[in-house]
Amino acid sequence: MAHIRLDDKEIELSVGELCIGADDDAGVRFGAVPEKGNLAIITVDSRGSATVRRAASGVTVLVNSVALGAEPAPLLHGDRIEVAGRQLRFSDDRKAGSTVLVPAFRVSAAKAAAPDRARAATGGRLVSLVDGREYGVPASGIRIGRDAGCDVVVPGTDVSRQHAGVSVGPSGYVLRDFSANGVFVNGARIGDAQPLRRGDVIRVGAEEFRFYADEAPVEQERPAAAALATFEVVNEGPSKGMRFPVRTPLVHVGRGPHNDFVIDDDSVSDSHAKLQRRAAGWFVVDMDSTNGTYVAGHRVSGEHRLSDSVSVRFGGVKLEFRSEPASTGESSGGPRVIVGQKPPHPKRAPATRAIVAPRASQSAEPPASRAVPTAVWLAAAVLIGATVLFVLQDR
Repeated sequence: MAHIRLDDKEIELSVGELCIGADDDAGVRFGAVPEKGNLAIITVDSRGSATVRRAASGVTVLVNSVALGAEPAPLLHGDRIEVAGRQLRFSDDRKAGSTVLVPAFRVSAAKAAAPDRARAATGGRLVSLVDGREYGVPASGIRIGRDAGCDVVVPGTDVSRQHAGVSVGPSGYVLRDFSANGVFVNGARIGDAQPLRRGDVIRVGAEEFRFYADEAPVEQERPAAAALATFEVVNEGPSKGMRFPVRTPLVHVGRGPHNDFVIDDDSVSDSHAKLQRRAAGWFVVDMDSTNGTYVAGHRVSGEHRLSDSVSVRFGGVKLEFRSEPASTGESSGGPRVIVGQKPPHPKRAPATRAIVAPRASQSAEPPASRAVPTAVWLAAAVLIGATVLFVLQDR
């Protein structure tokens, strides 16, 4: 069955014509609009197919932001009709049924996470490779699925109502998978999230979209600071066991992209909680979240001190918090000792010997030469004389 939704009102379409405009007999009646009479007509045939046309030649009717001509245009599940500044959403129950789980063996999933290819970018948009429609990605992001309320509607039994989303973060555009049958980028199934780069082809169900963005200059990456603490996902699912480092003493947690630690889950508030390190240790502070912050199974009211290896739950997402040991040690007034560069033991370290050049005394005299003893001279003379006498006698 086909429907038209205007604001919070849903109108069921039956076989025949439905007039939209300011007349009293209009099936969808607008009040306080400058245009008079009927402005658009939706026709449903016996097979349930629907079309929309202008009620008069001078009327402007937009379908997905494209103005209608003289000929009627077919309506597809999720189409947006704009008449006199009012927007209506067309939905077809035949395209919004239950999700059919697709066997995993149909498409091989990527085993390893894709490398971080995100770049600071603007002007993100998806262009359908089926009909050429273009969908801009605003700062708030977009949702993709078969539900008529999604920004990009993709019909099909293998498409979830809320199938995927594209969000905007500090480092660029990120594609997230909320579905049962998966989201594919360039033919490989992604994990929970994957950064997008210009030219990536995204497949949802049987439809493909090409991603475009205007890349901006990126500053040279700085080395990451050492982790002060970590969160590890405890919930069952593909993300179980994943660890997220906490590198600053103040961290905001929530679903919104402005947070330091973004948890994209409907049970988590936009600004859910904050984590703060003080002299007494780590504290978690609930920011009046809808579904609450829990520590070791108890809901936090205000702030709560965290012990090491304690379970923390934000809404329905459960994690384990671990405080990392300090990487430096300090002594009062002394130098810092870097862990890993162990100083020598004081008892084993060799004593340092000072090498001091002796200073010469100004009154000192040069050393006297040693005198040859007289006995030595006499002995030498006797020996020489004996030798001369021996030589003369031999002649």
